[in-house]
Amino acid sequence: MPLYQITLVQGRTDTFKIEARTYVDCKLFLEKMTTAKIKYIKEVEYSNSSNILKTEYNFNLELKALCKTENYTNIIILRYPKQNLTLDKIKKSIVKNLLINGEKIIEILNVMIKEKK
Repeated sequence: MPLYQITLVQGRTDTFKIEARTYVDCKLFLEKMTTAKIKYIKEVEYSNSSNILKTEYNFNLELKALCKTENYTNIIILRYPKQNLTLDKIKKSIVKNLLINGEKIIEILNVMIKEKK
């Protein structure tokens, strides 16, 4: 399944990757879930995926969802989530639009929202 590199802008620029069935699914997910402006959505043709662990404490707002497929689990991080998102909306949008390693997400195990202090 395609991997997309996303660049969002809201006072600062953030770039991250998500996996989705199509560009349209990716765009719809972002439009529903974030207040940031979409600057770029690029399909990743090549990625040197070295797994460097880093702690991300520098964001005003972010949403983290622990998601499960048949064979994998992964944390999906979204910066600048909209204020009016309900837990149900978040779960439905993730399950409908995103994938993990090409597999359909079957369950959202946990959702955490880091709010600005």
